Amino acid sequence: MSSFLRNETFSRNNPKIADILSRLQKLHPENIDLGLGRTFKLLEKLDNPQNHLPPVIHIAGTNGKGSTLSFIQAILESAGLTVHRYTSPELVKFNERYIISGKEISDADLLKYLELVEKINDGDAITFFEITTAICFKMFADNKADVVLLETGMGGRLDSTNVVPNTVVNIISNISLDHQVFLGDSLEKIATEKSGIIRPQASVVISPQDEVNVDATIIGRANEVGGIVNAHKLNWEYELLDNGFVLHTKKGSYKLPIPNLIGLHQYDNASSAIVACQELSRVGIKIDKLHFEIGLKNTIHRGRFEKINIPDINKDIYLDGGHNPSAGLKISENLKALGNGKASLICGMLSGKDIHNFIKPLKPYIENVYTITVKDNPFSTTPAINAIELSQEISSLGLKSNPCNSLQQALTSADNDDTNIILCAGSLHLVGDALDLL
Repeated sequence: MSSFLRNETFSRNNPKIADILSRLQKLHPENIDLGLGRTFKLLEKLDNPQNHLPPVIHIAGTNGKGSTLSFIQAILESAGLTVHRYTSPELVKFNERYIISGKEISDADLLKYLELVEKINDGDAITFFEITTAICFKMFADNKADVVLLETGMGGRLDSTNVVPNTVVNIISNISLDHQVFLGDSLEKIATEKSGIIRPQASVVISPQDEVNVDATIIGRANEVGGIVNAHKLNWEYELLDNGFVLHTKKGSYKLPIPNLIGLHQYDNASSAIVACQELSRVGIKIDKLHFEIGLKNTIHRGRFEKINIPDINKDIYLDGGHNPSAGLKISENLKALGNGKASLICGMLSGKDIHNFIKPLKPYIENVYTITVKDNPFSTTPAINAIELSQEISSLGLKSNPCNSLQQALTSADNDDTNIILCAGSLHLVGDALDLL
């Protein structure tokens, strides 16, 4: 059994929930073969709940998926609507993946659904992500809400979330290189996989992309299946102001406040979210400008350049789960905007990530680096990169780097540096560990 199948992955959860999750992990096939067959088989045993959902907004992409959905949820809730939301992975507790009518699922309800699906699956081989995704559809069909927000895991076309027959809105967020082994070694190939979620007659909201070829790939797929293109620059765009931004869409122009999430890239995500909310009018859900404003001001998304306080640490601490080159660039822009001098970086990553191109944009803003070995990814066979090996890779870029035995040791060392900021970045699991210290 590979090292990723470890009970300690779920040590922060209710013990009964942790036991079931551990058993579900062990159903993982010997080899990962992406596909929808196992998911459809299990859903059929559950009476196909994916066919009985409220209007669905489905998002795929490399960067910005979670932030975009957080903006959408806050906007819809400001308008008095109820929302189901499925995202992954969790930061601290597994319950975080399932938002039912606006609230994180309780331990009692989660345990009920886990026991049900484990029994119905009856020991069949299935990946952890497939079986835990199937659970979300059963939850959503059993409970009332106005809108479902659905986030893909790794890809799109063969992602386990891609079983809903009809969606109102498909969002393709910013695409960059990540998971190349499974999705392809070019942006165009990855865009092809991500745009596999597009459905006929769905509004296809295309977030700002870094290359024209990516836009062309997504638009080509939308046209091929009969999606309705709603792309940045082609159908909507925004301009920054000192105190916010102006968003120009097919439905009008709106002067809006600064989003509550930090970073220039959050204007991309906020704008995509608003355009997506506008498209809900196609199913009779209308959101006005006031709710856009309130939603942007109230949005919270944990682990994305999030500022926290930890007892006995005297510096500002920022958490960011970004782990690819594009994320590294965005984090560097945020550090530059803070203008508080250089930071101490605490870094932990999974194997196979582009360490050099993640770290390079950060280099001008980093004084010292402390590496740790993060927990293994709970729904992947990809192990964590060892702290010593990670430190050596980072040192080769000309940064002072030291491996640490624990996050607590890294935080203590960073707190003793002559810097004003501590940045924890490179993995959502590292972010979860930091939040757990609260």
